[in-house]
Amino acid sequence: MAANLPGKSYSYMVGLLNQNADVIAPTPLTNETMLSIFWEETFFNNILQTGAGHAVGFGQTEPAEFYRFDANGSLSQLAKAKG
Repeated sequence: MAANLPGKSYSYMVGLLNQNADVIAPTPLTNETMLSIFWEETFFNNILQTGAGHAVGFGQTEPAEFYRFDANGSLSQLAKAKG
């Protein structure tokens, strides 16, 4: 895990999530649930997973699942194209 915890402030993460909420809409997950996942997985550090696996980012998403977060449809691969 990252040496400097947390990586981002709570208010920064709330703003980031609110700014990008349309990417995951509609979803049954509340912003608070998403924030708790981000905290549990990375302590608000936008990092690659260390050790086993290849997960990336605040929620530690596997690259093969990036298409699920694409607001323009599952075939355009927007999230994957942006790394």
